[in-house]
Amino acid sequence: MDAAFDRLLDAIPTAFDTPPGDLAAALAKLPEVGHLPSPWTTWTLVVLGRLVGRQALAEALLREHLLDGDPSRDAFHDEGGPPDGPLPGMPGWGYEMDNEGRYCTLTRTAGGEAVTVAISGREFGHFVFLRFLDQLGPCGPETPEGRVRSLHPSSKTVALALDDLRAAGLLDKLKLSPFARRRLTWRPPWRQAQAMYLLTAASGGKVETFPSRALAYRLTPPARALSGRLAAFGEAWALATGADRVWAAAAIGDWPGAHEAALAAGDPAVIARTEERLEQCRSGRAARIGAELAGGSWPRDIPLEALREAGADEFPGRLRSALAGAGVDAAEAMAVVDGIDDPSWCPEVLALYNWVMVDGGGGDVDLAANCARFLVRHDHHKAAMLASLAGTLGRPDEAALLALEYAPECALTAVRHALRASPPLWTLPRGIVPAALALIGRPWCRRELTAFIRESDDRDRTMFARAALRRDPDPDARRAVELWEEEHPLDVPEDVLKFRSATSHPDECLIRLTDRLRDRVIPLRDRTPGSAPLAGLTPTGLGPQAG
Repeated sequence: MDAAFDRLLDAIPTAFDTPPGDLAAALAKLPEVGHLPSPWTTWTLVVLGRLVGRQALAEALLREHLLDGDPSRDAFHDEGGPPDGPLPGMPGWGYEMDNEGRYCTLTRTAGGEAVTVAISGREFGHFVFLRFLDQLGPCGPETPEGRVRSLHPSSKTVALALDDLRAAGLLDKLKLSPFARRRLTWRPPWRQAQAMYLLTAASGGKVETFPSRALAYRLTPPARALSGRLAAFGEAWALATGADRVWAAAAIGDWPGAHEAALAAGDPAVIARTEERLEQCRSGRAARIGAELAGGSWPRDIPLEALREAGADEFPGRLRSALAGAGVDAAEAMAVVDGIDDPSWCPEVLALYNWVMVDGGGGDVDLAANCARFLVRHDHHKAAMLASLAGTLGRPDEAALLALEYAPECALTAVRHALRASPPLWTLPRGIVPAALALIGRPWCRRELTAFIRESDDRDRTMFARAALRRDPDPDARRAVELWEEEHPLDVPEDVLKFRSATSHPDECLIRLTDRLRDRVIPLRDRTPGSAPLAGLTPTGLGPQAG
């Protein structure tokens, strides 16, 4: 193990000793910056150590409630994609298995906390993906997970900390066989596209495009042996306040955390002492990032995220160049801007949108849609962007949700267009707007759904609208579905009917969609939608180029 980590392990037991009476003087006697690992690396190690226990709990739940202790996963193989659904006997939990049934992600519905574990034991046991921070769900700022997130505003730059842990012999990058790599990363293309489409709908477009499952890591046996000590340290950290928190942070070399705690405590001498070390810590981080950038080894947009994280003066200029099509891919630069969510970037985003729409960006519909969402959120060419999303870009469902959020005066126009627009290639996205209306549950929602099914005789186009009305507490809404189905009896061959009965029912799919959309849609229940026209939206839904 690296000497700096040996010193860290020696420092951890003293971190929660009673702080000295003259705290400022005691802080001055602590080792210089660089004597211990950087706080970015230290907190990543602490969180990984705590994750060992969470993975053990998740594995136990999966085996008890889903796998029944059977190591064979053949029953879960599915050529159409990985099986998923609610975890039997555990309300509020869901699971998603990989295509070969060798690893599984367990997710808590409320909050989105997720844990991925290997369930076959044949390849590599417990592991984490590069983007493991994205699976932690809501974390209070007082927790180790909240601390590591404050240090890594983007989970992409955690790669640097993982490199440090590998160099210290505490982490292994998994050397997967080609077949195992396919199991970890592969889904049929249509499943990948549909999953991203639904995730985008649930998040309002704030989806980072960096691959989350291309790289996997695991703690080495010596590091796993330390997981109990690391978890105990994390528990004590979450409870520490005031001078205790200042001393604990400083003892492990987390001078940014010590300065933050000193500011909260309000002791001027302690603030001055921690600020001096904070600047040294930041300078070291900036130098490390500069060295990595010079080496040119980081993939795609990590350099941009690293510059942003370090507060580098060159970051705005580099980002503008990337948005203009120079250097880093424009799509990755747009993901960075989305994360910043600052309206001052609207002119650059609009220029990128127009460049894509005149095919300068190769007709990248997803990139144009991301630009349009950003501009709508910040009230920049809002009507034109909504019209473009609903028409040219083929995202009528997203236009409807954004209109409910940011342009309620034309939300009815967008909702009506989305219900009647040509559906996308995949089935589930057709249900996004009916699921949203079911969640909102106001009288205007059932009026729109009822009007839609009454004017259509297409079972496929109306199946989610009918599913939403079947869940409506109003008996008239349910009766409207019954009458429609009596007037449009199912007339298909027996083998087709058998196939349909073996697949997910629209009612079940609607429940899954409402679970995904709940956090985004419930706050919209009290909006009063209007039917103002969307400027530039023709009857076929074609939107104009914005000027």
